[in-house]
Amino acid sequence: MQGATKYVVFIGMILIVSGLFAGEAFAREIEVSVGPTVSVSVERAAAVEAAGPGLMISGQLKRLHRVPMVGHLHAYGFTETSELVEQVTHRVAGLNSQRGGEIRIPFRVSMENSSAAISRILLEYHGPVSCEI
Repeated sequence: MQGATKYVVFIGMILIVSGLFAGEAFAREIEVSVGPTVSVSVERAAAVEAAGPGLMISGQLKRLHRVPMVGHLHAYGFTETSELVEQVTHRVAGLNSQRGGEIRIPFRVSMENSSAAISRILLEYHGPVSCEI
């Protein structure tokens, strides 16, 4: 019985260690910054490389009060030389909830076209009547 327990623990440790190395092999640092917002703010955000081609940006929006109309989240991908290589617009479901008070809503945005060149991501929330530049 004791030999079987050692075997199970040994296999478990191998799986844990191999999982740690697999995660580090594909990780790369991508800076995520947040632009100015008014009614909805980006509380936290992180960029993670997806299993296939592309990046997945996930995070959480914070709405302090009711918003009459829902806006959208823009994600801009820049190279190391600050050249814009990809721009994605994402409408976050749940922001138009009529529940009063503070609300936090998770989001996920995917950038698929030029993810290898992206070194910095800028996130901005725009209201429904915001002027696009």
